[in-house]
Amino acid sequence: MEFKRSNQIIYRKPPLEMFLGEYNSLLASVLADNIDNFAYIASAVINRMEAQTHLYEKIEKYIQLQELLTKDNSIGIIIAEEDEFIYQALKNEFKSRVKKPFIVISKRLKRIDILRFSAKLIFVFWQSIRLIMASRKAPLAKKEYKSVIRSYFDFRCEGADGKLREEYFGPFAVDLAKEGALLVVYKLSYSKDLKFFSELNRKQPDFDSCLLESFLTPFSLARSVFRFSFSKIKLKKKYFYRQKDITGLLQKMIDRDFYSLRGIDVFIEYEAAKNIMKLKPKRLYFPYENQTWEKVYPLARREVNASDVKIIGFQHTSLSYKLIMHFPAVAERDLPLFPDKILTVGRMFKQLLKEKAHYPCAIVEGAALRHAKYVKENSFNIKEPHKQLQKKIAYAFSYDLSKYRNIIITLLDVFKDSSIRLYLKIHPDYDENDVLNSLQIELPENIKLAQKIPWSVIYDSVDCILYDDNTLGVEGMINGVKTFMLDVSEPIYEINRMHYFNEWESSIDIEGLKRLKFEIGNGTFNLGYDVGRVEKYINSYFNVYSKEKYFEAYL
Repeated sequence: MEFKRSNQIIYRKPPLEMFLGEYNSLLASVLADNIDNFAYIASAVINRMEAQTHLYEKIEKYIQLQELLTKDNSIGIIIAEEDEFIYQALKNEFKSRVKKPFIVISKRLKRIDILRFSAKLIFVFWQSIRLIMASRKAPLAKKEYKSVIRSYFDFRCEGADGKLREEYFGPFAVDLAKEGALLVVYKLSYSKDLKFFSELNRKQPDFDSCLLESFLTPFSLARSVFRFSFSKIKLKKKYFYRQKDITGLLQKMIDRDFYSLRGIDVFIEYEAAKNIMKLKPKRLYFPYENQTWEKVYPLARREVNASDVKIIGFQHTSLSYKLIMHFPAVAERDLPLFPDKILTVGRMFKQLLKEKAHYPCAIVEGAALRHAKYVKENSFNIKEPHKQLQKKIAYAFSYDLSKYRNIIITLLDVFKDSSIRLYLKIHPDYDENDVLNSLQIELPENIKLAQKIPWSVIYDSVDCILYDDNTLGVEGMINGVKTFMLDVSEPIYEINRMHYFNEWESSIDIEGLKRLKFEIGNGTFNLGYDVGRVEKYINSYFNVYSKEKYFEAYL
């Protein structure tokens, strides 16, 4: 019997309508059927946070491998990627025809996983207690806030003046602060970020700010942890996708999600949200991605009877279809999990959400607040393309760490013996050296890690930018550089964010990458493009914020 390795099989990319339709509707119905169970609301799997779970990818690979084994009795499959879920599902059907070059999880290892789960739970509790205690050192002033912004904190929150700034709402947050706004931040990496946050907060920022943990007590935290500990989901019926029973695979993914502690943040957020709502602000804002933690605010508002508080989400960046949580299905329309209003970055995304999503709330055309730095004279002005080839390319990685190995190996295969210099820009949430060490990949001389090189420098020195599932396709063009989405990391998902774009072929595969290498190498690559047409596209993609035009709409 001939055996094929699963990572060498070319998987079909299903029609987008399958992903946004049948798959989306299936999981939406699971959520709708169990809306009274908070564990379902907190589940990243059921809420289709695909960049974290890759559930759709696993289901499609399982079905396509199943079809291959059914069609040809002479072949077997070696599950090359370490995917216990696909292996077990196929093993039950095809027994000796499915192999795996690594050890199947034993009962002993499962017990170790439970111990690891308990240890992580204790760690999260302890670190959260530390943040609660730290927040007590700077208690909130007893004020009535007209607005509350629930946002994140990271290195980007330091403004040019050394003061605390809000990364997602930018100039609108500054305007909002003038009428009384409270910034609530989360996702601190404990000691290091806590010290940084405290330093910025001492420099008389434009608005009051505090940690999310300011709205928690040790008792409410303990209640959250206790509720989460007993929130493991057990599916009550069978579920089918493409007429295939996927119940077992879905249950295993839900179990893994539970033991990863991904949902505990949602339980903690809910306790804090109830106390935030008790402040009775007129408005509560957050960066909108339809993530699980966002869904707790409408629920908290209802529980504490704060119906006068308006909840407003801001779709703050570009979207790919892989971010399917932005595209709720019909089954979710009546669920009490959405803001009252969603602001988009421009008319293109208002159109996209109207066409592909089923929201019960208003979709309002807003402005690209995070990209205000690219505005000049009330417009996104596009830089002129470079005139001379420099034989340099940059690759911008997305947040999805699981795709890095395949991307880097592909780039090495094409460019390792090339005269072209390639800069690898690892996502800013990761340390570039840690990533490379974990992948155990050695880079040749012409391929360099470039996390510490500012994008402003890279834009001026490269011939083109390759990108994954992120906004660099748009930002590169603003800065006068042609951009191409390299479609090799996602065999299943549609990840191109250049919606309605037709100025050049913006998505390339491996063959396209080889052509790009050849053209840049021999000097025939065309750096130029119609600046006017690209500028028109960018200004349909992003709107420019001004207080006169948008402030009242945002209120």
